[in-house]
Amino acid sequence: MEDILKFLDLDGTVKLCQELVRIPSPEGKEKDVALFIADYLKKIGLDEVQLVEAEKDRPNVVARYKGTGGGPSLLFYGHIDSESPGVPEQWTVDPYGGIIKDGKVWGRASKDMRAGISGFIKTAEAIIKRGQRPKGNLVLAFCVDEEVAGPNGIGYVLKKGYVKADAALYGETYRLGDIMRADSGVLWIRITSKGIPAHCQLKTAEKKSINAVEKMAKVILKLDRLKLEYKEHSLFHGMGPGITVGTTIQTKENQLINAVPDRCMATFDVRLLPGMDTDEVFNTISKAVAEIEKEDPDAKFIVEEVFRRGPSETPADHPIIGIVSRNFEKLTGQKARVVGHEMTSDEYFLRNAGIMGIHFGPGNWSGHKPDEHIDIEQIHTVAKVYALSAHDYLFGK
Repeated sequence: MEDILKFLDLDGTVKLCQELVRIPSPEGKEKDVALFIADYLKKIGLDEVQLVEAEKDRPNVVARYKGTGGGPSLLFYGHIDSESPGVPEQWTVDPYGGIIKDGKVWGRASKDMRAGISGFIKTAEAIIKRGQRPKGNLVLAFCVDEEVAGPNGIGYVLKKGYVKADAALYGETYRLGDIMRADSGVLWIRITSKGIPAHCQLKTAEKKSINAVEKMAKVILKLDRLKLEYKEHSLFHGMGPGITVGTTIQTKENQLINAVPDRCMATFDVRLLPGMDTDEVFNTISKAVAEIEKEDPDAKFIVEEVFRRGPSETPADHPIIGIVSRNFEKLTGQKARVVGHEMTSDEYFLRNAGIMGIHFGPGNWSGHKPDEHIDIEQIHTVAKVYALSAHDYLFGK
């Protein structure tokens, strides 16, 4: 099994990471990096390489190395969209330079997630160079729309049937050695309060207006105190569901400073643990808002769902978890940590399509920040874990 590592080009993995960093791919402008990856995959000998678009000029890359049959298939998944660099002056290096300094590759998307993608591609190359077909298919999907939880990436690719697999590796974490096998869920809610406008004036006993912002304040305070029912989850020790209130708040357009606002809209971000029902949570929040209306006849609200992505979980006994854990320990002498992911991700689409996935990859907290970087040693370690684990899973050890 270890002979697969003889074909793994570790220096080439770092070089590829640098090359990918040098191709900007902010949200909506991923075409150049998609074309580069597709061309690279063709050159190393993948059987099929496709560009799949749900939205014009935003291609997803899907590739396949066919197995002989009789074994499970494995998906390597990564996203190619990235954050913009933000304010250039906050960087001490060129965001798209891909330079090596202090044993790290620096630049936007280096950690999130060019390093993981590079490891996947060079692992595929190693399997091809080794010259023996696996039993199951090795599938690679590098997609757009992950950063904004959008529908045009892996969700579209799965819906249209371009990707089928039994397990998936998702190439990033926040800490090397973490295996994330469960994701929290998210529910976004928009609440609008309605009032009666009037010119601002001295207080009188006569009621001439209803302040929509004042009524919204009641909602914010109530939902901030609202306790959602849940059962503790072993992967999310010390964590529970939460409502972040007032993530955006606005009155009507052209609201005057000297007028009583007759409309106020606020949004709320709700996070759920695996095992919680998204419909039940929405109904609980709606009932809490209705209680305010009952207590205050002047309060009128509209509660709407904006977006949802339920929690998801890969079974603890899925073979891919044990395989990755074993290979990480073999290479590093350290035990992997099976944990939960306190945010949401495209694992939602994968698991709901029957592809049981885990996050495993190089990790730190530099993503989405100036001076994003990733350790070269981590790139090497993760690439080796990918190669050994893909071999074990596909060749049926």
